Amino acid sequence: MNKKGFTFNQIFKLLELAFLLIIILSFVFLAKQTVQRSTDTSSAEAYSYLQNMLYSKSGILYYDSEIDRQFPGIIDMDNFNDIILDSSMQINMSENVELPAAKLTLIDQAGVLNEAYWHKKWYDRLYPKAGGKGRGSPRQLIQDMYVLKKAQSGELIPAYLSIELIVPKR
Repeated sequence: MNKKGFTFNQIFKLLELAFLLIIILSFVFLAKQTVQRSTDTSSAEAYSYLQNMLYSKSGILYYDSEIDRQFPGIIDMDNFNDIILDSSMQINMSENVELPAAKLTLIDQAGVLNEAYWHKKWYDRLYPKAGGKGRGSPRQLIQDMYVLKKAQSGELIPAYLSIELIVPKR
């Protein structure tokens, strides 16, 4: 083989090597882009806490113990406080992590405002960071609904319930 043919073959071997290198780097890039190291479950966690807060027997809803029935959409004002919320929504606090928190605001037609907090200390800490675009910012879920407020006298009063739930990303 002459020198011209040898140089021609070497140039094409270098082109093949460069093409192979591009293919390998593209596979590495695609593999890194598709593999997730962690899954963000804060959205599902937030909806789970919301449903538990609204529909648990020991929660804020009116519960008739004589017939063992809970009435969705009727808020018992005797249970609408921080102590009941904290006791009905128990979380393992032995871990040293941020806890989910919520603020419940109930406004009736007369303009009477009632507020209750679930983990008020953590709500005050997480609220400034909530709703941010960053990777570690807590997820904020706001749910508004019309409910009936059961007063101590037994009277049902139309009201508006706003729940602002903040769940930290872990």
